[in-house]
Amino acid sequence: MRPRRRNRQAEEEECRGCFVFAVSSDIGDDENLDVTRDDISEGDLSPLETADDDAAAPPPPLLPRTAAPRPPLPRVLVLHTGGTLGMDVSTSFVESATRDSHVDLVAGTGGNYPPGLRPGTMLSQLLGAVPELGRLASLRLAIPYNLDSSRVGPREWVKLARILDSEREHFDAFLIVSGTDTMPFVASSLSLMLAGFGKPVVLTGSQLPLQLPRSDARQNLVDALTCATATHPAGGGARQPRLREVAVCFGGLLLRGNRAQKVHSQTYRAFESPTYPALARLGVDVDWDEARLLRPNGAYTPRFDLEPRVARIPVVPGADPRVIFGNFAENEGPRGIVLEAFGVGNFNDLEEGGFVPWIEEQRKRGIEVLLSSQCHAGELHPELYRSGRGALLAGARAGPR
Repeated sequence: MRPRRRNRQAEEEECRGCFVFAVSSDIGDDENLDVTRDDISEGDLSPLETADDDAAAPPPPLLPRTAAPRPPLPRVLVLHTGGTLGMDVSTSFVESATRDSHVDLVAGTGGNYPPGLRPGTMLSQLLGAVPELGRLASLRLAIPYNLDSSRVGPREWVKLARILDSEREHFDAFLIVSGTDTMPFVASSLSLMLAGFGKPVVLTGSQLPLQLPRSDARQNLVDALTCATATHPAGGGARQPRLREVAVCFGGLLLRGNRAQKVHSQTYRAFESPTYPALARLGVDVDWDEARLLRPNGAYTPRFDLEPRVARIPVVPGADPRVIFGNFAENEGPRGIVLEAFGVGNFNDLEEGGFVPWIEEQRKRGIEVLLSSQCHAGELHPELYRSGRGALLAGARAGPR
């Protein structure tokens, strides 16, 4: 059966066979961030091309076919953005001089990423190393950028959000391959920019590159795609996605994207969600916590205007914020502050060296202040303390736990 052609009007432009996404960023345009028609591929096919009837057959089924016809595979767009999973092993690692059958990252490099990586090549590598992916979904792949995640910031997050927004109606789910160091930042920003998106957006990656024998990339990819394509009955014989939010799938856990946190630099279970239970645990079975899943009930309201000038400040005993930070507004510094207080929302409230007078000064200058906690669990109640109440009266807001 030939895949149906898709009609795009506002999001794309065709000129001499060239396909261009409308992904200009509110933060700043950069020609290197453009995604062209060649950047989305299903093998050697671009998304607007039609497969020939004699195209390569899908992988053979693992189990005998039943008489009942199978429903078509869900359509999933894979966005490869770099990170360890796709790292060039031949130039990034050397044999360890101290540990048998082990390799070490070349010191001072942080790893190397294949230059000029093409979507068709990357998709072929994924399906060659993890053929199970082709049994779970019909995959298309795009490479918005191929970077170490420490080099990724708000401009790239906006780019991803715009791609997801423009492709929302054309795919059933989305899988984002990302570097692990800033994966929670990517997931959090997407969850806020694409509020009410209503479809699965799952981020994953790996601690070791896909090409290495003991890589965790294979299991993470299979787990992430399993969660992204999971459905349950919606009435009238129809089915709907089980997951309808942005999530991180890594090390056998599916976590809410804006609650995930990288907690270990070396183990395969590198992420946790200290302030919210896991959405699913993957072992022999996939154990979903249905009560914890987000059920969007509002309109889809995408936002692409980010303010990157935000400072995260942990309260330190004895630290005078006026001496250490001064007045941010005077030097065109941050326009927002996340203040990590002690416990339920407490900190030094003395006139000399206290945080409340400093918060009052920042608020008078139009800087937003959001209170959080240094604790990994428990509720936030700054109103219980004089300092927290003073901060609230000064115009600070208390963030969720």
